[in-house]
Amino acid sequence: MPLYRCEWPNGDVSFVLADDVQDAIVKLDEWGEATPKMLRKVTQFLIDLSPQRDVLAQRAKLRSQGRPDDHGEPTWTLADLGECMQPGEPGGLPSEEKTWKRIVSFEKQRARHDKERQRRLAAEQDGTLVDLTARRLRNMQISLASLLGRQV
Repeated sequence: MPLYRCEWPNGDVSFVLADDVQDAIVKLDEWGEATPKMLRKVTQFLIDLSPQRDVLAQRAKLRSQGRPDDHGEPTWTLADLGECMQPGEPGGLPSEEKTWKRIVSFEKQRARHDKERQRRLAAEQDGTLVDLTARRLRNMQISLASLLGRQV
């Protein structure tokens, strides 16, 4: 079963074992809406995780005292990515530059989306949503006409 890397718009990276791209999209669905463009097949993979000994010791102590286990802190931390995971490798992680550009783009889109949502809510509350929609349609019609070189 192949391993796929998903580069999310917010900069996160997920790895998933899947039969094919569509199967990967289905499996990633609980985290977000992945698209085929966001997925890359990984040909080599090596990751090293280290247990947090202090967390394990604290949990063992709680269990020995009959107290509930908190599970607040993660037990494992990323120790290292292997040679095959270097940014220049096709199956490795994306470069820092590419990731930063994706994060900045995501934040801009999210800010525009939030502003649009606030405008829409305000328009719904004061009853001008139809007017707002009509103005937007008119502006799109004008933009399309100018692209086609026509008068509206």
